[in-house]
Amino acid sequence: MNNVESIFNNGTSEFIAAITMLLLFIISAVISAILVLGRASVLFWEMAYSEAFILVAWTIGWGIFYLILFLGLLYISQ
Repeated sequence: MNNVESIFNNGTSEFIAAITMLLLFIISAVISAILVLGRASVLFWEMAYSEAFILVAWTIGWGIFYLILFLGLLYISQ
């Protein structure tokens, strides 16, 4: 993080740093959404509605499972 000061050394450093972080977050969210929902959207576009919704449900289910697993391990480790 020491190089950040050399890049943003003028008076607008806080503004540019905030905008840069927001843009990186948005780009990351778009890439993650494409990776997670890409196949489901292709199935939906091909009129395979039930398979698309089943895939989304399984994706959400596994995400909730891993969240509960992570929180459980975090609780056990304390």
